[in-house]
Amino acid sequence: MRFLESIKDEHLYIAFHLSAMTGMRRSEVLGLRWRDIDFKRQLLRTVQTFTVKGTSDGKTKTSFNRTIDLDKRTIDELIKRQNQVTLEKKRAGASYTDNDLVVCTTLGNYVLPRNINRLWYKFQKQVDVPAIRFHDLRHTHATLMLLQGIPVKVVSERLGHASIKTTLDTYNHLLPSIQREAVAMFSKKLYN
Repeated sequence: MRFLESIKDEHLYIAFHLSAMTGMRRSEVLGLRWRDIDFKRQLLRTVQTFTVKGTSDGKTKTSFNRTIDLDKRTIDELIKRQNQVTLEKKRAGASYTDNDLVVCTTLGNYVLPRNINRLWYKFQKQVDVPAIRFHDLRHTHATLMLLQGIPVKVVSERLGHASIKTTLDTYNHLLPSIQREAVAMFSKKLYN
C-alpha cells in the first residue's frame, strides 16, 4: 500500500498500520496497550478503547473483546514502535506518563481521535491519495480479505462485528464477484 509505505517514518505510523492490517477501529487502536499484545503468539486483544469521552476498559464497541492474529511485518512494526517508546520514556524522564499505550504522545499520553484525523488528512495530501476517512482503512482491510477468498466468518471475527450478518450486510456488494470466482475455482478443480 503506497500510503503506508510513504508515511512509515512518521511518529504515529503504527496507528495507521494497525488499522489497515487488522481492521481495528480507531478507538481500539488508540486504546491498545502493550500488555494486550502477545508477541510470542503473534496476536493482540482488543480490551480497551479510547474516545473523546475517555477510556473504556474491558468493553469495546460490540461489548466483547476479541483476539486478532498478526502477521510478521506488523509484529516487526510493533517492536520498532516499542523501541521508539522506550527511547521517548528515557528522554522525557519524570515528565513521561506511562499509560502502557502503543499509540501515544512523546510524553506517554493518549492521542486524541481528532489529532489522528488531522494527521490522516495531512498525510493524504502529502501522498496524494483519494480523500477517504480513517475508518476506511478498516473497510479496505475487510474488502481485501474478502476479495482474496478469506471466509466471511473470519473477516467478521477480525472486525469484531456482533454477528456475521453485519459483515454480510456491509460487504454485500462484493459477494457476487466472490461467488463467480469461487464457482470458477470449483469447476476448475472438479474437471481437472
